[in-house]
Amino acid sequence: MPGFLGPFSADIPLHIQQAGNEPAFKNINRWLSRADVQTIKATDVYSTLQFLLHPQCALSLSGLLVDYEGIDTSAEFIYRIDPVHFKAESDHAILLGSNLLKPTEDEAVALIEAFNQHFAEDNLSLIFSAADRWYLQTRKELSLDLKTIDECLGRDIKHFMPQGEDALWWRRILNEAQMLFFQHEVNVQREQNLQLSINGLWLWDKTFTPGASEVKINTVFADDTLSMMFAECADVSHDSVDAFWAFDKPTANSLLFIDTFYDAASYGDIDAWLDALDSFANDEFVQLNTALIRGKCTDIFIYPCDGRVFHINRWKIARLWKSKKNITQLFAEPN
Repeated sequence: MPGFLGPFSADIPLHIQQAGNEPAFKNINRWLSRADVQTIKATDVYSTLQFLLHPQCALSLSGLLVDYEGIDTSAEFIYRIDPVHFKAESDHAILLGSNLLKPTEDEAVALIEAFNQHFAEDNLSLIFSAADRWYLQTRKELSLDLKTIDECLGRDIKHFMPQGEDALWWRRILNEAQMLFFQHEVNVQREQNLQLSINGLWLWDKTFTPGASEVKINTVFADDTLSMMFAECADVSHDSVDAFWAFDKPTANSLLFIDTFYDAASYGDIDAWLDALDSFANDEFVQLNTALIRGKCTDIFIYPCDGRVFHINRWKIARLWKSKKNITQLFAEPN
């Protein structure tokens, strides 16, 4: 459940703190207060999925994705790159991701074709996989220190630009791509439709360190490409989130990926997070709580993807001596 507990600044607005005590969240607070908590080295969604499903993985996220999607990498180097919007402020620009832009396939294809024609002499090209999932193909391996995109969303891009020997080269490419996209008919039309323009690209990746895990997952229930990719890499069966809720009794050792909170936490939008919590508390959590109380599942482990694991079962819920905590008291803070 990435984003379930932030990260958010320690300066939490009073109305959010007060909302955390509302009756709708009573059982969630009880779970978190009485659960056993342990720490793991995985502190983000990518490394948590690696820990749970493919701990021996030593590839980068891009390497895993291109293999999963069947993209030929025999003669080139390929990196994950997203269509984004740089929102201009008085003296800086804020990164807004494709989850807000919602590009269509036709828009993506048109912009990719324009990029590939323009940068053909630089031996650079973009590869289309989905409207919001692109790749950059290069003839040389890039010497860049790349961050994951969710670390950068809603933030000043100058603090998160790729660093390394090829940093200046990449900024030149990015600036040219911005000018190319700015005047493209796709963005002319989007602005006429009062939509955010696709005026930039964000190059990103994640490297993994092989490790070990005693967790054994039999089935992954998820709707996102990332979780399904890890499941296939680990030769673990996977199904949709809806399929999980359709079972009268959860499949043993299942991994359920709930991303209800992820966008809000990535952008630091604590009010949107509260809306997501309210939706979760009145829907999915009710079903999970009922399954636990009725013995349809024995143990639940919550991974908020911040280095902590909350373990709850019927016996732990009954530990009345454990002091009650408001969910906002358990927020992780930004690194």
